[in-house]
Amino acid sequence: QKLLQRACEILNQTRDYKLVWIGLIEPESKDVLPIAQAGFEEGYLKSIKITWDDSDTGKGPTGTAIKTRKPVIMRNISNDPRYKPWRKEAIERGYNSSVAIPLVYENRVFGALNVYEACPDAFDEEEIDLLVEVAMDIAFALHNIEIEEEKKRTEDFLQNIIDNTSDLVFTIDLEGNFLSINRAVTEQMGY
Repeated sequence: QKLLQRACEILNQTRDYKLVWIGLIEPESKDVLPIAQAGFEEGYLKSIKITWDDSDTGKGPTGTAIKTRKPVIMRNISNDPRYKPWRKEAIERGYNSSVAIPLVYENRVFGALNVYEACPDAFDEEEIDLLVEVAMDIAFALHNIEIEEEKKRTEDFLQNIIDNTSDLVFTIDLEGNFLSINRAVTEQMGY
């Protein structure tokens, strides 16, 4: 949450976008859950539903970017038929163009980075390339967080096994100092 929030804030501060938000996919429901945002949001993300299925709410820029794993640009929100489910809410807040960039790392799609601007056709090729690079960095960070969480779960599982075995399990350094002991050691040796 903190990482994604900070990424939105930095993008918004450095490029002065109208709105930046990151949504992560919910595999079971196929919803896109807004996790972080910065800029002029004014309840937009709570008033809309975005999915990555084949329904109307999955055919917009975010759902399409997630499904195709490619950036999707909305050059003019007011007249693009793909934006119909969200058009009223977007226009009320002054969003006239947007881009959705998938967060992908090694065939895993985490969600999408979404950026909105006040003027139509606001995103040129150079801007898209920059946002793709940012999205790749965010996806890499999310991948690393998942690896760390899995490593911690595995370590906790193994430590639980060691702590609950009746065998004495300990590690010592070269000087004979105990570095770690399990519960059986404390019970039998009083350490």
